[in-house]
Order: sequence, then structure tokens, then C-alpha cells
Amino acid sequence: DCEYVDELGNTLLDDTPISKSVTFFKRSMVLWEAPNMGNNAPAITQLDLRFNFTLDDNLPASFKAAYHSGGYKNGGIVYKLIAEIYAQGTTASTNVQAEVLINRWSLPSEKLEKPIRMIRSNHNRTDENSPNSPIDKIKHEVLLNQSSYDMNTSIRVPIRLILPTPRLSIKEITIQIKEYQKLKPGLDFSENVTTREILRKRFKGDKLTPLLKDPKNLSTEYLFNVDADIPSLEENLVTPKIENDFNISHRVFHKLKIKIKFNVFRELSLEGNIEIKNSVDQGIIELGRLKGEIYPLNHVRE
Repeated sequence: DCEYVDELGNTLLDDTPISKSVTFFKRSMVLWEAPNMGNNAPAITQLDLRFNFTLDDNLPASFKAAYHSGGYKNGGIVYKLIAEIYAQGTTASTNVQAEVLINRWSLPSEKLEKPIRMIRSNHNRTDENSPNSPIDKIKHEVLLNQSSYDMNTSIRVPIRLILPTPRLSIKEITIQIKEYQKLKPGLDFSENVTTREILRKRFKGDKLTPLLKDPKNLSTEYLFNVDADIPSLEENLVTPKIENDFNISHRVFHKLKIKIKFNVFRELSLEGNIEIKNSVDQGIIELGRLKGEIYPLNHVRE
């Protein structure tokens, strides 16, 4: 069974009950048969019953529901193994339940062959009523060399700006990662959307040195990087990307945001979609495959 719950058991921000259980595996099997010895059969006082089964490869990883600063509450995925053991010919049974942790890993992220350009946020785009706004005269190029990033690693974003007038200067740059969780436990439920800030780091603009000043049109060019560290899985500050839809629609995704404040007018706000993954080294994956603990793609298991 897989249950979607919050920390208190069944509610999120809008107090709508969202606890949902889905049975994705069920099987009956004979674990032990008594020998046919008639009245001479020995009395059985203890049995060591063992069984195994194969999980689907597309199950999302377990993660705990949690309450975070700012009132953010995220759901969780909890797996439970429920075994009902009964003797043939009787109605008596023994029910055993245990919480099971399911982990998922990805290969380390790689750089893109062609960087992705970050775009202006919806609220920051050109106003049709004032197309000649000063903010629109700033030339900018902010590129992402990766579309996915590993947990517990650093992220670096190169930024190129050309300011159109010498009276304009950079006041502050902020790099931010936000996490979005969309949960719809079933057709009869409304979609619950929650958002939290994973990281925020600020840089003072007066620390930046102009790359080039054009004496003809007085424009100023800047070229610099902003860096930040993505939290580790153990810190419980970020949830890896989730795309799941087995009777329950559940998505976790992330956005990288860059905000540049100027001394004169409103900020320039840029964003880009990214993936955050729980990754392990290729060598660890190969070792897991040798031990039969990790299976390659398209591998057919018996």
C-alpha cells in the first residue's frame, strides 16, 4: 500500500482531507505445507516463513510529510507492507504491518550541449501599455548550463547585463530556488498546490566591477556569476522531482529564479524550470547491479 498523508494525518493548507491509500501490489502464495503423515505428524510450535516479490520500477521514492517555515506543509509518500497469514481450512489469521522505505537514485546530472536562456517572469514582462519602460531597455543574457542538478551540489549561473545609461547601477542580485508540489488524491478531490523556498542567496551590486563602458552611448556592460548550494537529502529541505500518476496525481518540481534590483526602477525578474535529483555515482550503481540490488533499464527480472 502507498499512503499520501500530511504530518497530522490527513490535512493540508486548505484543510481538505487528502489522505489516500492505493494498493499497487497484491498476491497470495503458499508459504508452507504440512507433510502428509497422518496422526504421526509432529506438532508445529514455530515456523520461519519467508517470501519475496518484485516491485514496479516506476514507484516514486518515499518521503516524509513535514511542516516548514512560512506555513508551508508538504504531503508525503509512505509505503506499508501488509501481510495476512492464515492456515488453510481455518478463519484464524495473523496480520502484520511494517513501514517500508523505497529509495530512488539517478545518474549524476550532465551539462547541456546548448545552454538554456532564462526568461522574464510573467509579472515582470513588458507592459503593453508602456512598451518603452526603462527596464525593457536593459539587455540581458542569463544562461543555465544544466536543466537538472544534483542534491548536495553547487549551482552557478553566468549573467551578462548591458545597462543603457550611466546613472543606472545594480543594487542587489538574488538567486532563489522554489519548490512546487501539486497533489490531487483522486477525481473527487481538488488539486492542492503548495510552494516553499528551498534557498535564497543575495549578492550586493556594489561589489561588481563593470566589464566595459561604451563612451559613445554611455552603456555599461557587466559579466559575473552567482553561486548557491543545493541542500542534501538528509537536510530535508528539498524534495527530489516526482512525476507520479497511479490513481493519484502527484508532482514535485522546481524553479530557479534570478532577481536583479537597480537603484532607479523596478527589478528584472528571470526564471527557469529545473530538475533536482537524488543522484549517486556511476561506480555505486555498477556495484549495486553486480549485487542484484539495482537493475538497468529494460532489464527483465524473473
